[in-house]
Amino acid sequence: MCTLIALLAAIPGYPLVVAMNRDEFYDRPSLPPQLREGPRRIVCPRDERAEGTWIGVNSEGLVAALSNRFVGPPDPKARSRGLLCLESLARRDVTEAAMFASEAADAAPYNAFNLLHADRAQIACTSHDSGTWTVHGTRGLNVLTNAGLNAGDPRAQRVLLLLKDASFASLDTCVAAMREVLADHEDVGGRAICHHGENTGTRSQIILAVSERGWRHDRLWYSDGFACTAETEDLSDRFH
Repeated sequence: MCTLIALLAAIPGYPLVVAMNRDEFYDRPSLPPQLREGPRRIVCPRDERAEGTWIGVNSEGLVAALSNRFVGPPDPKARSRGLLCLESLARRDVTEAAMFASEAADAAPYNAFNLLHADRAQIACTSHDSGTWTVHGTRGLNVLTNAGLNAGDPRAQRVLLLLKDASFASLDTCVAAMREVLADHEDVGGRAICHHGENTGTRSQIILAVSERGWRHDRLWYSDGFACTAETEDLSDRFH
């Protein structure tokens, strides 16, 4: 039940800022964000079970982020959604990545997903269950949950309420507001934004800030564990 906040064209110097809680089984191993070399340089964490990722950014300033949709029992033989997220980061921008995701979802079996793509100019989310469709985001505040992008579900409404009076005057105030929201424990729709379940919970948090000055000026913060207690590391050196 991941929760993602994306701010487009709202923060001076950083046209895109994305913050995400990853909710997952406690026993699913993963590695923190690292640089991956390739046709386009990528910084992303790694799911050690399927080798994909749930969020990352490439050297063009394209961010990809994945949340699952829940529409019935998953097919264990379906291809990893995290691999699709990783592969989409080889694309140049939102338009190319969204087209790739849509075509790929129709060409191979995947369990239901939402795959968000964002760059300095736009946001789009390709969703897949019984069909495949793309929803575009807006300038300002956008929220992705398992229901989709800006879907109006209780968790998305809670995020919007908590950020209603937040200051986006600078990156520092923006990041502080995002961290506070992603640590929230109010039960909305049967689960809190920062989730502490028996078998699953909030496993990590990533905040990415895409700079208007390019890759080497991007910022990255990462915490491993519950959003309310885990120590946050500045991993911006991954872009150097």
